[in-house]
Amino acid sequence: MKSAAAIAIPMVLILVGVLVLIGCFPIPATRQLQPNLTPRPEFYVGVDHDKPVQLGRTHMDDAFIILSKKVQAQNLDHNWVDLSQLGRLFPMGLLSHWGVSDDGRQFWVRYDIRTSTQVWPLCFQALPETTSQNLILDVNSDGIVTGMHTADIPPARQTPIKRWREVFDEATRRKLHDAGVFPSEKFFDDAETRWAEIERMRQKRLAATQEFKP
Repeated sequence: MKSAAAIAIPMVLILVGVLVLIGCFPIPATRQLQPNLTPRPEFYVGVDHDKPVQLGRTHMDDAFIILSKKVQAQNLDHNWVDLSQLGRLFPMGLLSHWGVSDDGRQFWVRYDIRTSTQVWPLCFQALPETTSQNLILDVNSDGIVTGMHTADIPPARQTPIKRWREVFDEATRRKLHDAGVFPSEKFFDDAETRWAEIERMRQKRLAATQEFKP
């Protein structure tokens, strides 16, 4: 027993010393999960009957509702919540994860996947390392989702706020808002008022600059 203890104690001390020197170490992840270990959103899209978003059958507004409740994002407290929860306190945060093409034939939603887990054993702490992905949905002229793929970068720049009023008519916006995945009409009214004021001030400064040019 004494000889076993004599061997074990130095080994434990060596292990602790190694952990102190390393600090943390990564555990590779499968890249199939979001940071809070929920499935990637494309898991919910497909042709199988158990997929909530059915290719060739599901309308884009319904896909918007479903995926906004599946995609995870960090809230102001750095906790991972779905986009519908994020949007209750931060509507712009929800919209900033979504995008739509100029012709309305592609929608995309940005999300994060877990690439590894950083473990600090002496602090009893583990945090995810992540990278961003985009789930891109193809939509036909009837507004039906017909295809999907993923990409590291979105197809276009961030969609302006006012564009969403063009993409979804009033009845659809009301449906999305009632489902908890879209801002209120007041949010859009206030945003347009702010942008109009910003543009008015920009034009005023531009006019003043032109006036004082020699």
